[in-house]
Amino acid sequence: MLKIAACILPLSIALAQAAHAQTDEVTATVPEQWVTYADGLKDKRLYRRYTITQDASNLPNLVSFNCPKDKTVLAHLTFHLASAIKMDTVVPSGFDKVEGRFLVNEKSSFTLPGEVIKSDLFFDRAPGTWREIDQIMSAKIVQLRFGPQPAKMAIKTSAEFGDLIKKVITPRLQNPRFLSTTAVLSDCRKFRGE
Repeated sequence: MLKIAACILPLSIALAQAAHAQTDEVTATVPEQWVTYADGLKDKRLYRRYTITQDASNLPNLVSFNCPKDKTVLAHLTFHLASAIKMDTVVPSGFDKVEGRFLVNEKSSFTLPGEVIKSDLFFDRAPGTWREIDQIMSAKIVQLRFGPQPAKMAIKTSAEFGDLIKKVITPRLQNPRFLSTTAVLSDCRKFRGE
C-alpha cells in the first residue's frame, strides 16, 4: 500500500495542479473508470468514482451514480464533497435546493437543479436532465459552481490515475467491476428492467 500511495500522491498532486492552473478552482482528481459494487443493497446499485486525499492516507468516494431498481424513483448523480470543500461555509443549513452550474470538457455549459444534504450534492437523471447528466458522467473534465457565494471545483479524469486506483481498490472489494459510463448506463437500465 505504501508503495502504491507513494506513486499516487505525486500523480494526484500533479493532476490537481495542472487542472488548478487552468480553472483557478479547487480541484479533485478521479479515476476514469467507474467502480461498481452492491454494498449489500438489493434495491439499488451504486457506481462510484474515487479520489485520493492529498496525504495519500484515504481513498474517498467523490462521485457516485445511484441506480434504484424501482422505476418510479429517479436515478441520480451525487457529488460527495466532504474531502474537497468545506460545505458548512457554502451551505450553512446543511440542507437546501441548489443550482449547479457545469462546464463540461471546456465546451458545454448548463445549469441543473439539485439538492444539498450535508456534504453531498444530488442531481436527478430526469427526463429533462438525462442528457446533461450523461455528459457529466462521460466528461474528461467537469467544472462545477454552486451556492450563493459560489463554491468552485473541477474534477479531471485520468486513465493513469484510474489504473493506480484500481490496484488499491481491487483487493478491498468483493468481485469489483470497473465500468465505462456507457456500461454503467446500460447496466443500470438492465437492472431497472428498462
